[in-house]
Amino acid sequence: MSRGCSEGYCGPFFISRVYWVDAGKPTLPDDDPDRKEAFEDCARDYHCSIKIIESYMAKFGKDCNNDGVTDCFDYMLINYHGGRACSKPLVHTQSGRRWLQAYRQCRF
Repeated sequence: MSRGCSEGYCGPFFISRVYWVDAGKPTLPDDDPDRKEAFEDCARDYHCSIKIIESYMAKFGKDCNNDGVTDCFDYMLINYHGGRACSKPLVHTQSGRRWLQAYRQCRF
């Protein structure tokens, strides 16, 4: 499972370079994170892109909605708002409401 890059987002999870940098610049084995195409090559590779997401969540994962549990809902908020602002509610914007609706449909 792989995808190319389009409009700054790469791979099966549409990862941005900023997200990759925030995740600590994970790379394919024996690659150099400072190599020009290291981001694109990792983000397009299914297993490496999972490593990016896991690293990002390890760094930014927290209980965004203050319900006492860090769960899938919190991870969805982190992915929508970014790791530094995940406590904002989704209902205030149209795109936030779409994410919330997609989460609810996927969850049940």
